[in-house]
Amino acid sequence: MEGVREALYPKYQLLPVVWRKVEDQEERLRRLTAEQQRILDILANQPKAAIRGVAGSGKTILALAKAQSLARAGMRTLLLCYNRPLKDWLQGAVPESFGEGLFIDTYHGLADDMCKAAGLRLQEMGNPKDQAFWTDTAPEALMQACERLSLEHKFDAVVVDEGQDFHDLW
Repeated sequence: MEGVREALYPKYQLLPVVWRKVEDQEERLRRLTAEQQRILDILANQPKAAIRGVAGSGKTILALAKAQSLARAGMRTLLLCYNRPLKDWLQGAVPESFGEGLFIDTYHGLADDMCKAAGLRLQEMGNPKDQAFWTDTAPEALMQACERLSLEHKFDAVVVDEGQDFHDLW
């Protein structure tokens, strides 16, 4: 009897549309909670700070909000992260009105760009596929590049997201 009922009355299940789920998650990411706003207010008077929290606690949103705040205040600001997908997401989340005041990059991209600007060929200093290249060679090359570059290439403020993934020399 149950088999006949299942055959005659198919089960329907309401599933949320995938694009709506993504839209809802992005909206939650953009909204600052009261706690996040309180932290931003505290950070307004702190030249250095380290924010720790579990995954999903809003650290990236805080970093983005702080970087935007610094750029709005007229500071040439770098928002540095570890991986390319996060960089792409952050760039998509920033209004074009920030223009040249807010730069978003990965550590690897920053090292490469700064070395190029200073006339150093980072790729010729070792094998980029070798982990030691990024942990030892690239940081040294970046320091050399920073010493060579003029103020127009430097930043007034640096905000780092995913700092736990960065090596000590970075």
